[in-house]
Amino acid sequence: MASINIRRAGWLDRMVEYQKNKFFDDLKKLPVVQIKAKIEQAPFGYADSQDWDYESVVRLITLIRDSDGAKSVRQALRRSMQSNRRFMSVVQSLKAFPSLAKDHDNHFYYDMDAGEYYADAKYDTFDDKTEEDRIIVVSNPVEARLPSASISVKLLKSILENRAEAGRHKPTTKKKM
Repeated sequence: MASINIRRAGWLDRMVEYQKNKFFDDLKKLPVVQIKAKIEQAPFGYADSQDWDYESVVRLITLIRDSDGAKSVRQALRRSMQSNRRFMSVVQSLKAFPSLAKDHDNHFYYDMDAGEYYADAKYDTFDDKTEEDRIIVVSNPVEARLPSASISVKLLKSILENRAEAGRHKPTTKKKM
């Protein structure tokens, strides 16, 4: 059996290769998206967009985590999720997850911010919990590739909780005889 060697020396092949490399170089030069977000009281009759799904919520949370202009929203969301998150002290966290002390980039799931130690604080100190009728407003949703400029905290929590519940469910198959 012989192998076939295709030589791509034609003008069109070189043009396609050039455009592909140019596209990748331009993509590497894109700046990181910085969003400005704030939490407001929802206006009367507010309805969420139907376009929000799990991927867009995770993108929003990632942008909130990485943007300096959304620090207050990040802290408020952590407080609002307090009732459905497990907490442990910083000492227990460092013992259970040694990579936290090593300052690895493993901070998406096990994130620790200086000054936010919920397990070490009393739970009744957070009187300004983010109610579910509040909304998160993003200043630049088109640049951040989000489906809408605002999302209610209630919808955000329900999407995350539904995804977590679906992840715990193991589908079974019925045997056919």
